[in-house]
Amino acid sequence: MSAGLRRVGLVVAAAALTLAAAVPYVDLAGPVPMIQALAPVAGLGLLVLGIGLCGAAVVGRLGPGRSVRTGSPLPEGLRLVERPAPPAGRVLSLAGAATVLSAALLLWPVVAPPASDPADTPTADASGVSGASAAPSASESASDASDAPDAPDAADAPDAAVGALSVLTLNTEYGQASAPRVLDLVRDRQVDVLVLLEVTPEHWAALRRAGLSTLLPHAVGTLRTDAGGSVIAAREPLTCPHAPRRRCEVRGGAGRGAAPDDPTQRPSIFDQPSAALPDGTLIRAVHPWPPRTHPQRWRVEQQDLHDWIDARTEPRLVLAGDYNSGPVHPAFRALAAGFDRAPTRMPARGLPWPRTWPRELAVPPFVAIDHVLTRGRGVADEAVLDVPGSDHAAVWARLEPASG
Repeated sequence: MSAGLRRVGLVVAAAALTLAAAVPYVDLAGPVPMIQALAPVAGLGLLVLGIGLCGAAVVGRLGPGRSVRTGSPLPEGLRLVERPAPPAGRVLSLAGAATVLSAALLLWPVVAPPASDPADTPTADASGVSGASAAPSASESASDASDAPDAPDAADAPDAAVGALSVLTLNTEYGQASAPRVLDLVRDRQVDVLVLLEVTPEHWAALRRAGLSTLLPHAVGTLRTDAGGSVIAAREPLTCPHAPRRRCEVRGGAGRGAAPDDPTQRPSIFDQPSAALPDGTLIRAVHPWPPRTHPQRWRVEQQDLHDWIDARTEPRLVLAGDYNSGPVHPAFRALAAGFDRAPTRMPARGLPWPRTWPRELAVPPFVAIDHVLTRGRGVADEAVLDVPGSDHAAVWARLEPASG
């Protein structure tokens, strides 16, 4: 290959690597969010390629001869030749280094630790159960129908001790998630707050028959026949001043169909209720629009969630659910700034970053879009848990009071 062609090839390769490395840092709609979800997988492939190129460059500089230290004969191919690297070797070295750098930039968002507020570090000796007193804020799309007794307004409730809080969230995929498995997780993890998305009337009834109404008797949300139903169920009483008639209840509702053509139309098609625990912790169910269809709507609802967070003044805030975004997306990194979050732990097998979607498909999970975000508490323990019937994993987190 001529020197001119090599230079052109290097320029083209450098441009391609630069564009690839920029993908996780570009905050755009269109197909970009879906491409960003695959960026870490591409980064892992580039890392392997870059290491291979660097290895080839080293091997290319090896030749027959004698040991530099002892002068003893070495097998052919094991002595570094004491001469400048040939042009091809320099090209391989540069290409390998550039490829490894691009891979690092693609992988960094999913392997970097979350930049949480130091004040959210859990205390070492925190214990107790959830309890609470502050009013939740607006943005509940709807509230829904349970037999739990009404809780007093947060403003009228006495101060309660702030203890550990066990939170579990799951997108049930149109109510197809195994109800017995959900109940097993609630029992095994001693869950205080359960946040369910895409809850149908049939699925909610199955959960209650299996014993959820005994374990978590207080609930608010909406049951829907489409993907828009969401429920917050809790062990302790809830206060819901922004729900209809200020009642914490689980209400039935009809599906609303496809996303509106106008991406600025409010509110979200997916219900995202919020409620306060007796200790003042505000819980929000999160389920903005996915990026696969109507990507502009996805961007608008990510910004709506960011604005809702900015307006919160509660000292303790927990947002749990299917964000339809993750650390690979600048929109998620912006709204998660200042929060501790789960999952962040590297899984025991598979790709070396947390992954919650897609499950039960031929393609293995490759992205984390289900999260628990917390402010005023810290994540002391976490787990990503399989639930048959859903294409999402459940995310569990044990939250301890912040040290600051």
